[in-house]
Amino acid sequence: MNFLYRDALADGGGGMEEVTKAVKELKTEAEKGQAAVKKQIGDVADEVKGVKEGVEEVKSSVTVVRDEQDKLKEEVKSLKAARGREGAEPKRKNFNQVLADALVEQTDELEKMARGDSGRKKNLSIQLKAVGDVTTASVSGGDAWGNIIRPGIIELPKRKVNVRDLLPVGSIGPGTEFVYMREIPGEGAPDVHTEGAVKSKLDLRLQEDSVKIQTIAGLMDVTKKAFNNIPGFVSLMQSRLPELLRRAEDRQELWGDGTGDNLKGILTAGNYTASDSTADTLVEQLIDGLSQAEDELETDVTTILLRPKYYFSFFKNKAAGSGEYDLPKNVTFVNGVMYVSGIPVYSSTAMNKDFAGAEANKFLIGDWSLGAQLLVQEDMRLEISEHDQDNFRRNKYTVRIEETVALPVYGSRFFIAGDVATPVV
Repeated sequence: MNFLYRDALADGGGGMEEVTKAVKELKTEAEKGQAAVKKQIGDVADEVKGVKEGVEEVKSSVTVVRDEQDKLKEEVKSLKAARGREGAEPKRKNFNQVLADALVEQTDELEKMARGDSGRKKNLSIQLKAVGDVTTASVSGGDAWGNIIRPGIIELPKRKVNVRDLLPVGSIGPGTEFVYMREIPGEGAPDVHTEGAVKSKLDLRLQEDSVKIQTIAGLMDVTKKAFNNIPGFVSLMQSRLPELLRRAEDRQELWGDGTGDNLKGILTAGNYTASDSTADTLVEQLIDGLSQAEDELETDVTTILLRPKYYFSFFKNKAAGSGEYDLPKNVTFVNGVMYVSGIPVYSSTAMNKDFAGAEANKFLIGDWSLGAQLLVQEDMRLEISEHDQDNFRRNKYTVRIEETVALPVYGSRFFIAGDVATPVV
């Protein structure tokens, strides 16, 4: 500055203006720099504020998530406790669960129908696409005028084993008949030959066969008064009606005579081979049947089916000398299942009565995995309607349960049946 001042004096004062101008420019630049620094500081402060707000939002979200996690943990604990009381959860939905879900979707329409609302549907169809085991629904109870009310409806006992439990079950498309090709015994066989000789002739014979696709159905009339008790009515439908339909299906699958609209069951002539056993006890008859199936028919038996009284007769077997109760030779009982020569034995009341309703005394053994098949065209379904001949006059509703199925039995060489010997043991 001293040099500038001295230079300005040397110039006679003219350089003083330049110094003043330079000082002003330096001052202006300094002010601009300060303003820029202040702005940067403000921007940084805003960013810090935004970060703080974001952190608070994250903290709030974390708190919400933790609260939800705590709720879920409590729900899981409740579910585990419930499963501990009620048993393990099934791997797939049973019939009760499937129907309950379907009915929940139709709750409004059910209530409208019960009230007689003008805007209700005239017909209500409930389609069940996955059917499993039948269970009894729980219905909340209470007390009325001092009476203690038991929840639910006391039903008749259910059949423990259905025929479809032993058969492979598949689906079938639209149509009225299921056609298949099967092999039947041919003629000739390969043999050894001398050089240049005419070789043995043989043939493989195929036969086209078919079975009708039939509908199994039933109707139930329900008074409006009964229908208004929706919890009890739903419980009855989802438990008892499928049971009755399964019983009708069992009768057709085992005993159906194939005439008219009937299925041709396994125990109908032409669908099994008669046992050639001459034994006088059931266990020996079954062993003879296993031998006949493998030795004569070359069939691998997968299951033996008996009516319950013959199944339990094995436990009445007594040792000849000591009189102690013991299972016959080659019969074992493991994890609640009986085995004869390693083949599982099941009992079902479906074997109790034949197609005409007469007492049946047969045993049935065979390859259930290959010998027959249950093909489902339309799954079990429930339909509720007020359209019937005189429902309006009688204040009733009609409930229909039905399914459409076919039962191809692929020849007589897969099953062996015979009359149970007397005495059994």
